[in-house]
Amino acid sequence: MAGPARLGGGHQDAAPEHAAAGCLAEDRGLPAKQVTPAHVLDVLKTALKKNGLSVAAEAKRTMSAVFELAVSTLRADSDPVYPLRKALPANKTQRKRPLTTEEVGLLLRQLDGYKRNFQTVSVFRLMWLTLCRPNEAIGAQWKEIDLEHAVGRIPPERRITYRGVTRRQACTSTSIWTTRPGSG
Repeated sequence: MAGPARLGGGHQDAAPEHAAAGCLAEDRGLPAKQVTPAHVLDVLKTALKKNGLSVAAEAKRTMSAVFELAVSTLRADSDPVYPLRKALPANKTQRKRPLTTEEVGLLLRQLDGYKRNFQTVSVFRLMWLTLCRPNEAIGAQWKEIDLEHAVGRIPPERRITYRGVTRRQACTSTSIWTTRPGSG
């Protein structure tokens, strides 16, 4: 019969995203049941200092998943990461600057020269010209598109609601709808 589940050991050569189980480097071989929030906090602070917030947040998520499994398989009594859910500072949303007119032109010209994947180019054009969301563009069907009036309608079952408000999307450009694959 196998001994108690242990964190650490055997992860020295593991990829960073899989090394969270062994991230308690100073406590290698420590049984999962003996890991405390203090151990986890030390790991998070070290990751934050050495690698930054995004790496520390990913380590926290991964450790929590490891302990969730340990608890569900009775290898640990609780998740020591849970009490630390607010221990890291909130990740600040970094807004990107809008593209300039010249950059938009360059992007669209480069897209015209991209011939590798018809579906990728078509979905990107649809999103660009209609300002629809990726899932709305990917799920679009020909029956939802009125080429004569240059309007695309998203059926209610595929509409995205935000805080109870349904967002409607209309196609305002006909250039993307002028040719249909297989229509010759």
